[in-house]
Amino acid sequence: MLDNQTIVSFQEKIRKRRETHRRDLPWRNTKDPYAIRISESMLCQTQVNRVIEYYNKRLEKFPTVQDLAKASNEEVLRMWSGLGYNSRALRLKQSAIVLQNSTVTIRDYMESYDNLITLP
Repeated sequence: MLDNQTIVSFQEKIRKRRETHRRDLPWRNTKDPYAIRISESMLCQTQVNRVIEYYNKRLEKFPTVQDLAKASNEEVLRMWSGLGYNSRALRLKQSAIVLQNSTVTIRDYMESYDNLITLP
């Protein structure tokens, strides 16, 4: 087992490296839980450089949860084309429907672990 000093030292090294090598990525410049959710889904098994292009286009086409929820599956898949694993896109749409129909705000919904694990 590692002692606390070793752990703290390692954490400091990681933080310093991040300060030097951190990339400016669009999802790091938002606090919008919907935009962050989209980036997280896209980043599963897809390289960051490829996601950036799709992320920006996706948010232009579907800027809100409501826009994504009302889109057809075909439209959602067209916007996802090229990222692979199309089931991710359809689950995002299903999640958008759940969020749109929720009685709490999207932010409150997304900040609750119990809520998050109910999303497709």
